[in-house]
Amino acid sequence: MKHWVAFVWTFFIIVFFIVAYSISNDPYSQIIRDSEFIGSPNASIIIVEFGDYLDPVSRQSENNMKRLRMDYDVKFIYKHFVKSNESIHAAMGAKCAQGQGFFEEMHTSLYSYSGDFTVHAINNMAAEIGGLKLDKFEVCMDEGLFKFNIERETNLGERLEVAFLPVVYINEKRFEGLVDYSSYSSFIDNENV
Repeated sequence: MKHWVAFVWTFFIIVFFIVAYSISNDPYSQIIRDSEFIGSPNASIIIVEFGDYLDPVSRQSENNMKRLRMDYDVKFIYKHFVKSNESIHAAMGAKCAQGQGFFEEMHTSLYSYSGDFTVHAINNMAAEIGGLKLDKFEVCMDEGLFKFNIERETNLGERLEVAFLPVVYINEKRFEGLVDYSSYSSFIDNENV
């Protein structure tokens, strides 16, 4: 009888570890656990966007994302899906600003900017953000402190089969490409019923 009980406990422990491992390796679950977001930590609406500050469709989509953040109580998680060196510079600027608590301000500046995304230009954007410590920001940019994090986010996007941008998840429902605001808001309104 003792062998039978030991076998059952061993079986449950193995199943528990298999389930825990699969959850921890699920890319979407990894994203949701991230602590970097705009909005309310306890919002019932979770928006995850994979984008690139240089991608023209991501840039168009930002108007809808900004409007959703204004119109609804959301937790907005932005993930970088970089495609070029300039994209990496822009993503680094966002991450370095985020390290000082100014992600939203830099995110807005990057999507509003229409020039070349050089390190110099990004440093100039940072200089316009009141309260941000520019010397600390420039060191962060020069040393590429968040390059690994940006590569990790791009890798998570690849694991989620992001092929073109933007890809937006709202409470796990996936939207691809440029989607009109009313489609997003209709989905959110139906989720909140």
